[in-house]
Amino acid sequence: MFTTKENWTYLESHDNPFAIVVMAHLKAVETRKNHSLRKQWKIELTRLLYEKGYSKEQVLDLYSFIDWVLTLPEALEKIFLEDLRTYEKEKKMPYITSAERLGKKEGKRELYIDLIRNMKNNNLSEQEIARLINLDIEIVKKVLNNEHVEIPLHLLDH
Repeated sequence: MFTTKENWTYLESHDNPFAIVVMAHLKAVETRKNHSLRKQWKIELTRLLYEKGYSKEQVLDLYSFIDWVLTLPEALEKIFLEDLRTYEKEKKMPYITSAERLGKKEGKRELYIDLIRNMKNNNLSEQEIARLINLDIEIVKKVLNNEHVEIPLHLLDH
């Protein structure tokens, strides 16, 4: 069995976008009560999106997930965005700050649906998917059965 450090190293070494999803979830749980540490991990995971060489679309989609699971108080979010803008200017890759404008609820709803389907295509169980993205298993099942589903509004407001 892997230790936590070995798991993290394993996830970091893979280019599969779902490694980032799992990493974001792990850090969201770990930093639940430490907003300062959460901001640091949000920056680190966001930078990792660029370093992995993902497409612009993948970067935006994965950033939306990271932004959702690693929510910050407003003051820290402003600092995070400033740090991110500086980093993007240095790297000349301004994908994510444009994602701020993509925060419409319908777009987030579609992201959840795509994420659920992609996770299932990567052999995650319905239970694992529900746990990782913090959704009721019945919603996950409806998405996978191509039934109309409403993602709870409190999740879309992040």
